[in-house]
Amino acid sequence: RPCAIHVRPMQYLSSVGASSSKRYAAYMDDSAALLQQFGSRVRELRKEQGLSQEAFADLCGLDRTYIGGIERGERNVALKNIAVIARALGITISHLTKGLGG
Repeated sequence: RPCAIHVRPMQYLSSVGASSSKRYAAYMDDSAALLQQFGSRVRELRKEQGLSQEAFADLCGLDRTYIGGIERGERNVALKNIAVIARALGITISHLTKGLGG
């Protein structure tokens, strides 16, 4: 059986059974909720500073459509971009992520 790291998630799930499939589905639901929470948090903090998405994206050095995707919960943001976003907002990563995932 191939190592789980080297196969696609659905291939892996079919090899480990239905109970794992349910755990994976629950994980994906939690992940989607977390992305929504993070995006809402970014939008809230951006608006508090009176920044448009375009101005904020310029400040971050990121594309405006990427910022929009983050705020809509469509993007799984890399840690380095979380740091960029926090820096652009003038806050720490811990302040940016405070209360998320709970």
